[in-house]
Amino acid sequence: MTGSVMANNLFISYVLHDRQRHDEAVVDCIHTLGDWAQVDHCLWYVHSYASARFACDCVWAVMSAADTLLVIDATNNEIASQNIDAEVAQFMRDHWYRHAKLSRER
Repeated sequence: MTGSVMANNLFISYVLHDRQRHDEAVVDCIHTLGDWAQVDHCLWYVHSYASARFACDCVWAVMSAADTLLVIDATNNEIASQNIDAEVAQFMRDHWYRHAKLSRER
């Protein structure tokens, strides 16, 4: 089918660092992104036409600067995040495409 847009398989994980806050706004935002399933309290699968970056920006808009957010697009092998530990983020960047690069070099 030419010109069709394929939906993405997104995994969204978040941590609200303020224990007094509730996550209704985050959950409501996740629900707007597409068909969803709650895997665990703060881990969601969403079948969505949104990109990882768009989903991350959408959810981050209802979170605070102290919170942590990670969105993985398993369809397009992309990642978007907010407020991830710098060392962890660097580790992920260093390893994210490593397998694909090694495979191409063979």
